[in-house]
Amino acid sequence: MQFMVRIELHGAKGELVYELLHAQAAIENLSRTLTNAATGEKSQALTGTYWTEAYSTWQEVVAAAKRAASRIHCNFGVMVAGDGEIHYDNCPPLHPTRRVGALIAAARGMAAPTTTPVRRTLPPVFAPVRSTVPVPHALPTMTAGSSADTATRLGGLYESYLRSK
Repeated sequence: MQFMVRIELHGAKGELVYELLHAQAAIENLSRTLTNAATGEKSQALTGTYWTEAYSTWQEVVAAAKRAASRIHCNFGVMVAGDGEIHYDNCPPLHPTRRVGALIAAARGMAAPTTTPVRRTLPPVFAPVRSTVPVPHALPTMTAGSSADTATRLGGLYESYLRSK
């Protein structure tokens, strides 16, 4: 049976930690290589995302993912999808706040449910250039593009910000 696995390393900073996770996941038969069934084209799954056909039950897959992540020695969460079900372990509870509501509304292009501008709730690295907040050097300039491109760039900017702290 096919399963899609997501392992989130809580509080992990930088790509090196995930490179270690990828190596441990490979030992547990969790692969990052995705193959398009129609074209045979191979792609790499997003960081921390894997697939496997090596196990017959979701319990076995969760156990394999936990073994791989536990070798990294940091707090982690695991989510496994397969056979029309999603199972997870150690995922943070949902605590909706006004800030989260404002961010979701802004992402959808709607008015935020609060009068506080959304940019005030974002980390300092996302502040406008005219801000007095120090911005890490050598960050890529953002250009117009798809929302997925923008999200990827923002994630990279935020990771650079975290590394500079």
